[in-house]
Amino acid sequence: MTPFDSLIAEAQEVQPSEATNRAVRALSRVTDLFVAGAEGEAVTYRYFAAIQAEPAHLECAIGEDSLDYNDGGDEPAGPNSAAWDAIVGPYQIDQWGERAQSLIVHRKNGYLYLNDWRLTEFEPKLFFTADGEAVDFRTDEPTWRNIRLLRA
Repeated sequence: MTPFDSLIAEAQEVQPSEATNRAVRALSRVTDLFVAGAEGEAVTYRYFAAIQAEPAHLECAIGEDSLDYNDGGDEPAGPNSAAWDAIVGPYQIDQWGERAQSLIVHRKNGYLYLNDWRLTEFEPKLFFTADGEAVDFRTDEPTWRNIRLLRA
């Protein structure tokens, strides 16, 4: 059960979140949430449960205001695949010959993570983040967001 599931099931008011900075009130026990917008207008979010490789998320009637579900504290442990041993470790992104960003692929609660993003395995060595970015370890030059990752 995700926090979104309990929000829908209980139809309760929650405290403002960092993502929306607004209080949310669940008005439907099934899928719809309504938020008061900046000018008092009602903004609709629709909940979609996780299915196969797609994580749970809330889609907003205002396109880019959707919320992706990354992880939570009350989840069961993940598969913790031994095949991930070859993937785990530090990486970096270089730009113009200089290190631009440092990243770490690590395990947490039986799931694989890229920094704070939980990875969902779509097929062996091909993962997606909650916001839909591909993390591809299927070749000798892994990528994230189609940007080459270098072992650090």
